[in-house]
Amino acid sequence: MNDRKSRAPLPVWLVPLATVLVLAVAAVVLLWLWRWIDGLAMANSKDRATAQLDAVKIAASIVVAGGGVFALYLAARRQRTQEEELRVRHTELAQRDRTQLHAEQDARARQVTEQYTKAVEQLGHERAAVRLGGLYALERLAQEHHDQRRPVVSVLCAYLRMPYLDPEEAGADLDTRLREREVRLTIQRLLREHAHNVPELGSDPDPAYWGNDIDVDLTGATLINFDLAERRVHPSTKFTRAKFLGDAHFRETTFTSDADIDEAEFTHLAFFQEAKFLRLADFYRTKFRGDTSFGGTRFNESSYFVEATFEGTASFSKAEFVFLADFHDAVFEDGAWFDYAAFVNGAGFSNTAFAQHPDFNDAKVKAADDALHIWPKGWAPGAPAPDEERDGEWATLAAAGG
Repeated sequence: MNDRKSRAPLPVWLVPLATVLVLAVAAVVLLWLWRWIDGLAMANSKDRATAQLDAVKIAASIVVAGGGVFALYLAARRQRTQEEELRVRHTELAQRDRTQLHAEQDARARQVTEQYTKAVEQLGHERAAVRLGGLYALERLAQEHHDQRRPVVSVLCAYLRMPYLDPEEAGADLDTRLREREVRLTIQRLLREHAHNVPELGSDPDPAYWGNDIDVDLTGATLINFDLAERRVHPSTKFTRAKFLGDAHFRETTFTSDADIDEAEFTHLAFFQEAKFLRLADFYRTKFRGDTSFGGTRFNESSYFVEATFEGTASFSKAEFVFLADFHDAVFEDGAWFDYAAFVNGAGFSNTAFAQHPDFNDAKVKAADDALHIWPKGWAPGAPAPDEERDGEWATLAAAGG
């Protein structure tokens, strides 16, 4: 609108003025030519008449040329005015489109917010069926809107961090507890499908994967029959002080970042067979109430089992410790097997308590001058020797006097 006002309309007096000016110029030229012809000494009247006729033609040409120039000016002005009007129209349409787009985006954002709020409110409902409906609504929301994945995962993790009463314990209504158990198992399944399927380097991500920019904080959470077997754990996942009710399955699981499982509690079986810890594995003060298996597990960086407690049998058979394996002040209340394990760069078993004589038969130790090894009482490496399966010089642990 401002562009239209900036160009003033053509004054009504402009056309008459231009006409007068053109005629005046033509008249002046004609008068001057006429006098010039009269000043010529022309004996022949016919030649004089021809010259005067030419002067009139010149004056007429000036009138025609002036009119043509003015007509061109008017045409150019009209063309420019039309172009400006067209540009203003396009600007108005673009502004209208932007306004409409913003309105649609605002409406969509309000709709998403309302869906998120409603689903979160459903999670607090007393009926388990309504809570399950809220979970599936959150899953659908996060799958369709990438910016909602982070808050959705935060809500799911927060739910698992809330107090939980085991149905096997005495107290509240058994049916209510079983339904709550189903809600928690559903949340664990959602996290398994959407957070703990990290793609391998160079491979295309699963469409169900929600990305690395979310936080999976299960600190202090209560987890039931937790199963991440054959999965790649999300980099931000934390299990510090988590309580694992029932069996915990981490068979062939890959921990892509630091594994924070310190001060956790495993109430039943804990399966870590052939798992891979690509970074630090922290089990500081973790309690393993049932049997535990780390058979064939690979620890790429340091592993800390400092002050950990193993109440059932603990198997580290064929495990590979690439860096320091620290078990100082750990307690093994049942059998402990480290047979065929490989210690590459240091092992610490100072003040480790074994209720039974531990088994380190055929365990391998890499001969390295800078490696610090503190072995359980009664065990020591033999003379360095080549190993058929590994590079470098290795020694086999043997029982003292064996």
